[in-house]
Amino acid sequence: MRESVAREGSWQLWSPVTRALSYSVPEPGVWTHLVGVYEGGRNQLVLYVDGTQEAGVNDTNPVAAQVRVLL
Repeated sequence: MRESVAREGSWQLWSPVTRALSYSVPEPGVWTHLVGVYEGGRNQLVLYVDGTQEAGVNDTNPVAAQVRVLL
């Protein structure tokens, strides 16, 4: 999964088969807190922008990460 600024003018959270799109528009020069979650019990990708859920899409075919995640 990855977050990026979309051509459509929204934040996005991607998996190999689907993506969650925010309804807010990124503003240049403004800090934004992004959180992307896979909720296994609901089979959903969920995107939070500044603490507010802005997207949730069904992902019934999750893919395990093949790399380490470093923070």
